[in-house]
Amino acid sequence: MRIKFYGRAGLSLIVISLFILPTLVQAEKQKIRVVVENASIRMQPNMESEVIENPPVGSVFEVERKIGEWYEVRYQSKVGVRITGYIHEMLVELEKVAPAATRTVTPQRRREPVRPTPPPPMRRQPPKIMFNIGVGGLVHMIQAGYDWEYTFIIYSEQAAITDMADNATGFGFDAGFGVFPMPNIEITGGLSFVSKSLDATYGFSLPNMFLWDDIATDEIQEQAKYSALMLHFGFNFHPLIEGSVRPYFGGGISYISAKMDMMEDMIYQETFYSDWTHTIELTEVEWVQESFNKLGFNVRAGANFQVANNIYIYGEGRYIIAKTSIPHPLLEEIGVEGDEIDIDLGGFSAVLGVKIGL
Repeated sequence: MRIKFYGRAGLSLIVISLFILPTLVQAEKQKIRVVVENASIRMQPNMESEVIENPPVGSVFEVERKIGEWYEVRYQSKVGVRITGYIHEMLVELEKVAPAATRTVTPQRRREPVRPTPPPPMRRQPPKIMFNIGVGGLVHMIQAGYDWEYTFIIYSEQAAITDMADNATGFGFDAGFGVFPMPNIEITGGLSFVSKSLDATYGFSLPNMFLWDDIATDEIQEQAKYSALMLHFGFNFHPLIEGSVRPYFGGGISYISAKMDMMEDMIYQETFYSDWTHTIELTEVEWVQESFNKLGFNVRAGANFQVANNIYIYGEGRYIIAKTSIPHPLLEEIGVEGDEIDIDLGGFSAVLGVKIGL
């Protein structure tokens, strides 16, 4: 009878252990440590959810539960509020759990396995195409100015016609869109418009038909209107796809259609004096509106600044390379061949505007 009693007591201890030991093991929650910079804790377990915290590398959290690839964590904010959030498993690693105090293990020397350094985690987003539209103001450094001179012989002496237009800074607007077939790659398209009046100076030097070496000269200043419509296509590369500031850079092609007032003819008045000397006065410049169309290239860099959910302020610098050459309209009018005028339709643009993600 004594032996049977001890057998029942041993069986009871085994049953109690089976119920108590799992509880002791589960008493200590699993912990995770942040191993990636710019990690994000979100309100919901998906990449589209709002970011509520950017914990630094080394931050440790207790895991409440795991939902798919997301860990649910609960922690206390800086103002003392308990917050529940979700962090992706690619941004953390599991903390080693210390053995339970109630468990007795015979110590023995063993070689700990070498933990390989994990590769940098890839930032992943849901496999869908994102889209944004933007509109803003534009400041464009117009490079369409030129310095042209035509000389010819009249009365056995040299006469000259000059035509100079200065570069200027013009203002306009910019609009565009972007499509993301990949998280870091954006295909872009858009248009810009800029207009400005350029300071132009027109001059004429005319020999005396009666006296040798008596050259009369005059010049007149006018405002020549310039406008350009620029269509842009290309791509941008975004090194960062999360955070409040997201820089980018890229390039592509630009098609420019520009119009500018150019001199087609000039009207002058010549006056002779009693000593046979003379003077001239330019009284009017007749213009013709020339059109320029050129396909060029552009490079750009900028940044998106997040101000609200799916709303960004963007700033961008853009440089366009597009040059063309045309005969001067005055020479075409009188049927004379001469040197062509080089026109730079490109230049630097600075853009500031608002983007909305869809």
